[in-house]
Amino acid sequence: NFFYPKWAYDDFRLMVEAQMKTKNWRYVDVWNMIAPKEFTNSAVHVTPKASGVVAAKVGEEILRMADGR
Repeated sequence: NFFYPKWAYDDFRLMVEAQMKTKNWRYVDVWNMIAPKEFTNSAVHVTPKASGVVAAKVGEEILRMADGR
């Protein structure tokens, strides 16, 4: 990514994951769900296709939580 180096994202993900475990919060890490070619150097960072992949996964998790799973 043009705006941020990979190490910054990696460090951020580790911090978020640690916080989620500490607070026992549900968390969906979608980082590896998106193919590298779907990342862009734009301000939104991903293509519309990648946004759809993320939206579908987050939607599944919301429904799973609503069902108590």
